Amino acid sequence: MARKLYPHGAIVAVDVNTEHWLGYGCNSVVPAILNSPLALVTENVEVPARLAPASRLRLSGLMWEEARARWGETVYATRDGYGDGQAIVFAAIPNFRGYYYGAERMLLNALFLGPGFGTATRANW
Repeated sequence: MARKLYPHGAIVAVDVNTEHWLGYGCNSVVPAILNSPLALVTENVEVPARLAPASRLRLSGLMWEEARARWGETVYATRDGYGDGQAIVFAAIPNFRGYYYGAERMLLNALFLGPGFGTATRANW
């Protein structure tokens, strides 16, 4: 039942670990859009960005109380090694229409810093 009440384009607060390279240049809390029926919960991976607790999750838009309880403190961005590379997963589109600069910064960090920070680079001479 809670899956049917998912946030349809609500703006939510995301708590960012600014010490992680995906959070470089971000504030500790950034707004992001959430439009997904999936609440990501994970273990054994790095979680540099997590949705805020239910009490302060919704910034704007319609979000039912049941949806706040389900999505509160779930994963927004995660990073895990995969072979010599890595997989970075966002719970929603971080650069939706270019509105969300904090979430966009995390995407840019993933694109530009990811090859140097998150991978096992081998230099063959």
